[in-house]
Amino acid sequence: MSSSPSTSSSTRVLTLRASTGERFTIEAAAAAAARFSSLENGKKHDDEDDEEELRKWDAGFIRDLAPVVIHKLITASDYLGGRDELVYLLAGKVADMIKGKTSEQIMFRIANDFTPEEEEIRR
Repeated sequence: MSSSPSTSSSTRVLTLRASTGERFTIEAAAAAAARFSSLENGKKHDDEDDEEELRKWDAGFIRDLAPVVIHKLITASDYLGGRDELVYLLAGKVADMIKGKTSEQIMFRIANDFTPEEEEIRR
């Protein structure tokens, strides 16, 4: 994966290109946070042999993360070649957040960009 920086008026944005050729943009701060979090998580997983201690540490690591931060960390960690443990941990957090909710409850934050015709087909 390669990256090239670009800047906007207030936020530095990186354009990442996956080995498949697909391009993604991500804020540089989110990429740095994901890389740091991935390294922090990886170091703990490399240094700790006690599985119960790792579970406790992992729970504390993700406990108070906002949904937007979780999404940015998953995306950045995945695209930047983060550790699988971190991606799985965060994906598990998302699964816990949506467990027992309807699709309408989950999707309320997603903007509806369907045309009226597409909306009719969807129903």
